Amino acid sequence: MKKTFYLFLTLYFIVLTLPAKMLSSNTKIYLVTVGPGDELYSGFGHSALWFQDSTLQIDRVYNYGTFHFDAQFYIKFTLIFMVFWLSTLIGTSDLANWILENTLVFIFLVFLW
Repeated sequence: MKKTFYLFLTLYFIVLTLPAKMLSSNTKIYLVTVGPGDELYSGFGHSALWFQDSTLQIDRVYNYGTFHFDAQFYIKFTLIFMVFWLSTLIGTSDLANWILENTLVFIFLVFLW
C-alpha cells in the first residue's frame, strides 16, 4: 500500500512538471515492474514510470529509487538510512539494463492520452 502511494505521488509530480503543450495525442504512460534480483538492494523488485510519445520523440523512464552505492551501502541499507532520489533515463536503456540483469520485467499500459 505504501509503495503504491509513493508511486502515484511520483506520477502526480511528474505530470505537474511536464507542460501540457509537450504532450501529444500519442502519449503513453507505462508502469514498469521489475522482479527481484540477486543483489540485496534488488531483492524486493522495483517499479518505474515510462513516458513515451512517438510524435514528440519522448522516451523517458522516471525512476524513484536511485541511490549512491558506496562502501557503507549495506550498513545504511540495514539501518534504513538510505537516501533515494528521482532519476530519469532514456526508456529503452533502463529496460535493457534490467533485462540484461536477467530479471522479470512487466510493462503495463496505464495511461493512453
